[in-house]
Amino acid sequence: MNNKLILIFLIFIVLGVGCTSDASTTKMDEVTLAKIHESAPVILVPKGDLPEWLIGYLDFLEDGGVYGVPSSAQFYRGKWNGRVVYYIRLAATSCPMCHFHHENGEIMVWTYDGVEAQKFLATSKDWVLIYQTGTYPF
Repeated sequence: MNNKLILIFLIFIVLGVGCTSDASTTKMDEVTLAKIHESAPVILVPKGDLPEWLIGYLDFLEDGGVYGVPSSAQFYRGKWNGRVVYYIRLAATSCPMCHFHHENGEIMVWTYDGVEAQKFLATSKDWVLIYQTGTYPF
């Protein structure tokens, strides 16, 4: 029984460390993300015009995703350091900063202290809502 408790505890630690930060960083991220949501113009594109990796991710969400229930999501495109980046806003997530991607679909990885993420949010620009699925607002 003791080994099971230790294993469960370690799993929670590993899962919790992946996208944690102190409360001030989280609050700052939420405020900046809200600005993206509120100010991005809506220029929706057909699903077929999205990058292949994004279509695959969208299909995964529409087919039930991780929880077996189709997920509501908004897909944003922006620019950072002269490159195209994507932000997937999921209706149900505990880690909104975990859904930023490079143009090729690779997930952006942030430093544990959140400084890199804050710099990204402060310097990324030209965000546009390009696709959405599910029920809104959320």
